[in-house]
Amino acid sequence: MQHGHLHEDAYILYIYSENFAKTGVINYYSGGPPTEGATDFLWMILIALLNYFGIPSGVASSILNTIGVFLVTFVFALCASRQELNRFVLLLITIFVPISNIGQAAFMGFSTALYSAVIAGLVYFGMFGKGRSILLVPVLGLVLALLRPDGAIIGGLTALLILTAVERHMKARYLLVSLGGAVVGMAYFVWRWNYFGEILPLPLIVKSSSDVLLPGLGTNMKWMFYVAPLLGLACSSAFFLKGCYLRALAVSAPILIYFISISFAAQSQNVGHRFQAPMLVLIIFFAALALSSIWGKEKNIRRNKLTKSASIFAIIFPIFIFSANDARVSALMIRSAIKGEYIDVFPYFLSEHLYSDSTIVLTEAGRLAYWTPGRKYDLVGLNTAETAVNGATVEYLRNADADLIMIHQANTLNGVTCPEFQDFCRLSSEDFTEAFETGRAPSVIFSENRVLKAPAVTAQFLIENFQDFAVYAVRYGDGYSHIYAVRGFGALGVKEFEGTLMRSFDEGSRLSYLQMVSWRQK
Repeated sequence: MQHGHLHEDAYILYIYSENFAKTGVINYYSGGPPTEGATDFLWMILIALLNYFGIPSGVASSILNTIGVFLVTFVFALCASRQELNRFVLLLITIFVPISNIGQAAFMGFSTALYSAVIAGLVYFGMFGKGRSILLVPVLGLVLALLRPDGAIIGGLTALLILTAVERHMKARYLLVSLGGAVVGMAYFVWRWNYFGEILPLPLIVKSSSDVLLPGLGTNMKWMFYVAPLLGLACSSAFFLKGCYLRALAVSAPILIYFISISFAAQSQNVGHRFQAPMLVLIIFFAALALSSIWGKEKNIRRNKLTKSASIFAIIFPIFIFSANDARVSALMIRSAIKGEYIDVFPYFLSEHLYSDSTIVLTEAGRLAYWTPGRKYDLVGLNTAETAVNGATVEYLRNADADLIMIHQANTLNGVTCPEFQDFCRLSSEDFTEAFETGRAPSVIFSENRVLKAPAVTAQFLIENFQDFAVYAVRYGDGYSHIYAVRGFGALGVKEFEGTLMRSFDEGSRLSYLQMVSWRQK
């Protein structure tokens, strides 16, 4: 944050947290209706609380995730210590957690580390809790449900299944705590339904809209192949559970059900495979248990040092390969965050030319909405109920009467480019129409996939109303995936827009997240 920026989608939740801290209303823009675009409810509240005391949202998320990484590591160490906690095993856990998928999404601004810490605690006390400590299972299950809606599946089912393993003299207390958690959970559900007006959070509505039955299956299968070395070690823990098979099933089944359920969802915003984090926590938990058990047995078995070293190396080597790849991915993510793009600073500079009555329609719903004033409408639907439920339409865009339209064209337009790879250029009606007609846009206008439908519908709207807008292609990454349309005689002038773009591409104008936050507060 001192030298770079957080991920685009992390800013979405920061908008809700800061609006709630300032006004007490959970909405996407100041003065807008209550909107549930932030699915991580408790995470949003915690960041809002730290905001209230003057801590910037990005810093607040780092503080909370640092606590999360520590707690995850601590729980895994506790798990390993139930057999024999070797210093080398502890070192492996300590190094691996921050660079794993758990840490990758966390340092980009998401709640993954804190969420994973609660799951790790739930699994630990579900496996080994006795006496009063078993009461933490329904408590952590409730916290999990409040952190993320999918946490209700994992937390609720785990609390229910662990009931079979609760000691007889503790069952009445366990049932009482579980009932209390269920009442709180139901009260929260009724409140949020009444407050937001939707049964499900908007991102869940969007992600469940797809043209295929299992849009997330491919992502899940690739991820399973990716973690295969660790998965094999985790499965070997079955040889060392010593009568804990029922509990192991009780803590594993809910996470497996959740993992299967996300095969039915379009996994957009899946930064650092954060949607697979619950499954990764389960795998690391049992892998740590197996590794410490194997290490202890190897230590006690009489065989020559070469044979023992070879067998231990055979176990550790795949983990090293897996960790090295995670370290490489983490380094690339950090390098990308520090290197930055024009979009990191463009909304900040653009805010100088927009006002509280300006209207922005967009598909990239994070940075542009976070830094700029005015009304914002999300065409994908993550933050706007109308487009979440019904999808974007030309009529909706016409009624929005936007001063600025911004879309990520998601490869729906063909051959959008600028001469000599310029930073940006204004497109002619003929070039834009050709890009639309020769691309995927015509075939996905009626798609259920909101990420593809939104830019396609927007392109159609712009073709029909091209005389009212100045349309630009802007270089982002290796191509021109960002398309802007500035309304003529609107709140934003063409000269101001082009000047802000030039300033944003100027290396001398690059600012870090913390610089921008501190200057905005002055």
